Amino acid sequence: MRARNFTVNVHGFRLARTYTVAGDALFSGPPVRTLRTPGVWMSVVARVEALQEPGYVTARLRTRDGYYYTANSGARPHVPGVNLSEAELSVGLPQSGAYFFELPPDQVAGAHIQFYWGLLQPPDMDSLLDIDLETGQMSPQDVQTRTTDNIDLRP
Repeated sequence: MRARNFTVNVHGFRLARTYTVAGDALFSGPPVRTLRTPGVWMSVVARVEALQEPGYVTARLRTRDGYYYTANSGARPHVPGVNLSEAELSVGLPQSGAYFFELPPDQVAGAHIQFYWGLLQPPDMDSLLDIDLETGQMSPQDVQTRTTDNIDLRP
């Protein structure tokens, strides 16, 4: 889909209970970290591209109930080159990766992902893209079945 100043191509999403990421060896941290959430993790895989000027594309989920879940920052999970949150885009150089969300399992069904230009919600929303993730018919059992125990995001 194309907005005034960016394009987005959503390739799909995955659900997980935990993510495994590389630790911070530089500061003598653990070599491996497991990120947990009280709900589920949803990673939406996408390709984004700036069209007119360098900048950022932010993502949020809109649920059937009208709640919004903004994508986690680039620090959770910290996966350089994969986490698109807060990733600065250059014109004409598309980036592929994922936006990561933590949400209650009962909020997956009917979710739409919305993309907009910049790090803050634009006041006029003239560049908002709303994409149906086609989860409207998912039952709680479907969400449970589709949720993987762990996704390993280590390089």
